[in-house]
Amino acid sequence: TKYHFIRQCIEENRVRVEPIDTNNQLADILTKALGREMFIQLRSRLGLVEIKQSKA
Repeated sequence: TKYHFIRQCIEENRVRVEPIDTNNQLADILTKALGREMFIQLRSRLGLVEIKQSKA
């Protein structure tokens, strides 16, 4: 199974698992409701920019 494959990779030092502080977890932008400041910070770190809608 996938679990055993990953576990084996960790044991063989082919993969290193490290904890990531919630303030540095980029995946949060896709999985959590964030405040405006955190959303803007993570969006920027992903290289995304706001597209402003022009008034037509």
